[in-house]
Amino acid sequence: MGSSLRRLALAAGAALLCAGAAAAPAVAEIGPPAATWGEKTGIGPDACPENTYCLFDHADFNKDVPNGGKIWYFTGTFKSLPVGHDAAASIYNNTDGTVSVFRDWLHSTTQCLTLPPFSVHRDLRVLDIADSISSTSTLPSLSCRS
Repeated sequence: MGSSLRRLALAAGAALLCAGAAAAPAVAEIGPPAATWGEKTGIGPDACPENTYCLFDHADFNKDVPNGGKIWYFTGTFKSLPVGHDAAASIYNNTDGTVSVFRDWLHSTTQCLTLPPFSVHRDLRVLDIADSISSTSTLPSLSCRS
């Protein structure tokens, strides 16, 4: 009988452990969220999806293109942009965070532009960075150097 009681106690303990594991709260992910991207056609900053930053193929957010131009939208940091690489003529940061965009390479000593939350640049030619953005960052540790 002693072994039956022991088996019953072990089974009850295992059941409690399983119940406790199932009821445990989820642990938050540590580190930056995964970077995402997409491409669409559109005109104007309003075409930029919420909570993303957008690179537009033409100056003034594709407004001079009758059917709209390409818009590449992103979240997160990209060492090398998967789309829109060296092609943007205007940009809109439609996020509540700061975005840094880099000419030629992430965190390089070359030109970098900081975009505060919900800010725009209509014509990147004025800043001599049009058609040359290749990297972006939303991480404070990888922002433009002063």
